[in-house]
Amino acid sequence: MSDYSPTPERILELGQGFWAAKALLSATTLGVFTELDRNGPQTVEELESTVGLHPRSSRDFLDALVALDLLDREHYEYRNTPEAAAFLVEGKPASFVGWFEMVTTGCTRSGGTSKQLCRLDGHRTSSTTIRPILSRVSSTPMTRFSNSSSVR
Repeated sequence: MSDYSPTPERILELGQGFWAAKALLSATTLGVFTELDRNGPQTVEELESTVGLHPRSSRDFLDALVALDLLDREHYEYRNTPEAAAFLVEGKPASFVGWFEMVTTGCTRSGGTSKQLCRLDGHRTSSTTIRPILSRVSSTPMTRFSNSSSVR
């Protein structure tokens, strides 16, 4: 018999793991990275106006993106990190924005429930439901990372 005593660390890590993902997905949905790419560094007030952030939480939200190394902040202005500029700007060849949209909101876009549209019950999803979403998704990021030797 082992002397193993369970600890909550792994469970807490799993349970809190969505926080970083939610910040990333919220920022892509709002277009934060695309806005900064198109118009350059902006203050918190400018981003509130351009992407519709609420003043009560905008600074904390943007600083969370800084803590996640997705934005840089210098002299009260936010800008994309090189990684965010390469992979989180809508319309760029290696952008993941369309993929994030598909996995977070695409399944419920036409008004049904996730289970109805994504067919989590094991039945095949209609190609007419998902095809418009997939057409906006660049295959470049998935292809790029399918070969483990290309990952740094």
